[in-house]
Amino acid sequence: MDFTRRFILSANWSRLSRTICSHWFSCMDLLWGYYQVKLRESDIPVTAFSNPDGLFEYLVTPMGLRGSPGAFNRFLQKVFQDLRDVMRVYFDDIYVFKQSEDVADQVETLDRVLKRCEEQQLYVKLSKCQFCVDEIPCLGDFVGRKGIRMDPDKVKITAEWPVPKTKKQMESFLGTTVYVSRFCKGFAQFTGPLHDSIKGKRPLDAIELSEDPLRCFNEFVST
Repeated sequence: MDFTRRFILSANWSRLSRTICSHWFSCMDLLWGYYQVKLRESDIPVTAFSNPDGLFEYLVTPMGLRGSPGAFNRFLQKVFQDLRDVMRVYFDDIYVFKQSEDVADQVETLDRVLKRCEEQQLYVKLSKCQFCVDEIPCLGDFVGRKGIRMDPDKVKITAEWPVPKTKKQMESFLGTTVYVSRFCKGFAQFTGPLHDSIKGKRPLDAIELSEDPLRCFNEFVST
């Protein structure tokens, strides 16, 4: 693999958009990610490292190198290039989708993807696989027949967040709420008063759960 070339990952939403109109979904996780991709013979010596037991070299793509993420993703995109109409791959996550309501079509598609994995000696972690379901976790959200929805666990974290008492706590809370902004129309309207408390335009001790800004925001997010 070429570790010097840059690789630009497209935004999450552009990757999810092709799956929205699908009927069946499957997801798989590549076991140990980078370690499944062998290095070129010429690259092996530059990975050498020493420890008390001697000098060692990596035979597979090591984690932690600047070029590893790009090289790994470029390799996977090339492997599955001709299957892009029925699947997406993002780092070690593989997503397979099918618009047909016939589950047999999804099974046939999975067979094509898994055969490609077998040809390239790519192994998936069975405990993290889901096959032929109506919804799957995908890039931090949930994608299914009804479209894309927020992860309920992340919504719960925001809704149950303790009332911020300091500027730092408020900044931390608002940083956490950025996740829901994509799903909530009028997000800025509800967070505006909270941002004002950080800027000194509104006393922080005036932001209580019983008051409108924080209470309304939590109710807004939860619904």
